Amino acid sequence: MSSTTSTTVSIRRDISALRDALRNRGDFAISTRNLRGQARLTLRYPLFTGRLPAEYSDSAQSADYVVFSYDTPIAWHLAGQDAERDEAWIVPGTPYSRTTTQHQTAVSDALYSLPGNYVYISPDLAPTIYDSDGYNSEGYDRYGYNRYGYNEDGYDSDGYNEDGYDEDGYNSDGYNEDGYNSDGYNSDGYDRYGYNEDGYNEDGYDSDGYNRYGYNEDGYNEDGYDSDGYNRYGYNEDGYNRDGYNEDGYDSDGYNEDGYNSDGYNEDEMRRPLVAGQLDASLAYAARSANYSPAISALSSRMPGNVALLAGAAVWPATREMIDRELDIAWARERAIPSFTVPEVIIGAGVHAAIYSAIRVANGKPKPLVLERSDRVGGTFAITRRPSFYLNSGNYPGLLGRPGQGQALNYLPGAEIQPSDVSSAQYGTNADIGFIVRATLARYADVVTSAGVRAIGNDDYESSELQVRLTDGRLVYARRVLDARGLGDPIIPDGAGMSERVITFPDLLRRFDGDFPLQGIRRAAIIGGGDSGKVSAECLLGIGPQASMSVGSLDYLDRVDIYGPQLADTATEWYASERSRYSQVGSFLKTRRLSVIRERARVVDTGTSVLVNEQSYDTVIVAAGFTLPDISSTGTFYSRYESGNGLILARKAESGAESYRIGPAAALPFTDAEEREPAVISRAENVAGIFRYAARTAALAASLD
Repeated sequence: MSSTTSTTVSIRRDISALRDALRNRGDFAISTRNLRGQARLTLRYPLFTGRLPAEYSDSAQSADYVVFSYDTPIAWHLAGQDAERDEAWIVPGTPYSRTTTQHQTAVSDALYSLPGNYVYISPDLAPTIYDSDGYNSEGYDRYGYNRYGYNEDGYDSDGYNEDGYDEDGYNSDGYNEDGYNSDGYNSDGYDRYGYNEDGYNEDGYDSDGYNRYGYNEDGYNEDGYDSDGYNRYGYNEDGYNRDGYNEDGYDSDGYNEDGYNSDGYNEDEMRRPLVAGQLDASLAYAARSANYSPAISALSSRMPGNVALLAGAAVWPATREMIDRELDIAWARERAIPSFTVPEVIIGAGVHAAIYSAIRVANGKPKPLVLERSDRVGGTFAITRRPSFYLNSGNYPGLLGRPGQGQALNYLPGAEIQPSDVSSAQYGTNADIGFIVRATLARYADVVTSAGVRAIGNDDYESSELQVRLTDGRLVYARRVLDARGLGDPIIPDGAGMSERVITFPDLLRRFDGDFPLQGIRRAAIIGGGDSGKVSAECLLGIGPQASMSVGSLDYLDRVDIYGPQLADTATEWYASERSRYSQVGSFLKTRRLSVIRERARVVDTGTSVLVNEQSYDTVIVAAGFTLPDISSTGTFYSRYESGNGLILARKAESGAESYRIGPAAALPFTDAEEREPAVISRAENVAGIFRYAARTAALAASLD
C-alpha cells in the first residue's frame, strides 16, 4: 500500500501527473481547487459530502484519501477493503454537471492506468466487467463513453453532443443553435433583437431608433431637431428656418423675404404690391392660356400692351371671371391695418377712390389706403360679378364730355382702360365699369376690405393727424382722409322693415349673381321712381342683362307695380317724360304686367306676404333713394373746396382738418355754368353723374400736396 504524502501538485488536464498524484495520494489542486485531492490527515471529519448520494456517505467517511469536484467527493481510497486486496478506489457513477463529469472521467482514466488498482464505478459498488474492447454491458467504457465517444447524456469527452453543443446548448465557439453565445450575442456581436452590447443595431441605431450621437435615421434627435438644430419642417427651436423665417414667412424683425411685415408694409412704410402683382400674374397667365387669350390676342396688334391685356380680359367672359376671382382672393389676404400714420385714407372702394388713387400715383405720390366696408371692391358698379343692369349713359369713346354732345360720360381719368375699350353696346353694363374700377384700384391703391368706418376725428388738437375709427374698433391714423362713399345707403321708408320679402335695390341686384334669381316671385312692388326704381323694373321684367341661368317658367313675373308719384302712368306719357334709355320699360305699360301707381307707398309685412297700400305682393323692392350717414367728428359742416382757378372740386371740413368729401358724397349742386346747359339739368339724376365728378376728383388729386 502506498504511503500518504503531503505534497501538493498543480495539474491541468495532465493524466500522468494526475495518476502520480493519485498513486502517491498526495494533495493536489486544479483550477483553483475545483478539482482537488486531500489525504485524511488534512481532512476534517465528518466529511462534508456535498451532492454525494446518501448511499455512498458511509464509504466516503471511511476513506483515507478523497478526490473532490468542488465540494462533492467523486472518488476516494479505502484501505483493506477486500481479503484479497488490501485497498480499493471507489468512483461512484452518479452524474453531475458537465464539469464534474469531466472531473470523474479524468480521475477514472488516471486510476484505470494504475497497476494493481481495481476501480468500482457501479452505484452498488459491484465491479463492472468490460469486454476486450473496453466496453461494459451497457456499451460504455471505463470513462463512461460509448464507442461513438458519447456518454449516457449524449456528450463527448469535451462535453459536446453529436450536434456539437454542450449541456448548456453552446458549441465549441461558444454559440447555441440560434447562433448566440451565453451573453446573448451572435458572432457579429448582436443579440436576437439585433442590438450589440452597446445597444445599437447593425445600422447603428438603438431600440428607440437613435444612433450613438442621438439622431434617428432621418437625422433628428429625440427633441425632433437635426444636427444643425432644425426640425423635420425646417424650423429651429425659435421657430425660424435656415433662411431665418418662421412658418408664417417672417424673420425675427417681423419681415418676410420680400421685406414686408404681417401688415404688408416694409421698413419704409410702403405696402407690398400683392394685389397689383396678382393682377399682372393673372393677365400674364391669361395671355398664355388658350382658354383665356382669344380676345387678348385679337387686341394685341390693335391696342397698346397693357390696354390690350386688360381690355382683352374684360371682353372675354371667362378671362374676366378668372381675374375677378383672383383679385377677390388677393384682397381677402390684405385685411391688415397699418400701425403707423399713412399719408391718405379713402373711405369707400368705388369709382372716385379709383380715379383719385390713379392720379395720385401718376403724380408720384404714395398709394392711398382705401377702406371698404364690404368684402367686395368696386362700389355699386361691382356689387355683382355678372352684369345686372345697364348704364344710363351711352357708350362713347374718347375723353370725358357733357350730356347731349355724343361724348363719353363714364370716363375714368387715370384708368388704363375705359368702358368703350371693353364693350361696343349702346349702353354698357355695371360689370364693365366695375371691372375697370377694380383693376384700377388693384394697380394704384392699397385696399382693405371688411373695414367699415364708424368715425373720423382728431382727439389731439395740436396734431394734424386724423384718427379713423373702424366699426370693429381698430384705429387708422392718417394725415388726410377722403370720404368717397358715393350716394350712401338706401333710404328705408317708415314702417318698411327689411326681411326676405322686403329688400333693397342692392339686395335685388345681388340675386342676379346666382341662377334663377326671380324664382318664387310672381307679384312684386317697387317703392321709388328714380333710376334705381326703373332699373329694378328692368330686372323684374326680364329686359335687363340676363343671368347666366334664367328661364321663363321660373323667373317670369305676372305683375310689377311701381309706386312713384312723379312717374308717368301711361306709355305715351312715359315716352315723353323719360329718357330713351328706359323706353322699353314704358312699353310694358301697354300690358297688364306693369303699372305705375302714383301714390305714396305704405308697406306692411304680414309674415306670409307684403301689403303695399293694401295690395298683396310676394316681394317689395325699396328703391327710394340713398342717404349718406355722417361719420365726421372733425366738424359737422363741410364747405365747398375750390381750386386755384375757382373750380369747385369737393367739400372740405370747416374745422380746417384735412378731411374731404369727393364724388357724389360731396353732394355739390349744379354750378351756374351747368345750369345753363339743358342737357345737364334736364335730369335730376345727373347731379350724381360720373361726368360731373370725375374731372373734379382728378383735379383734386393732382392739386393736393
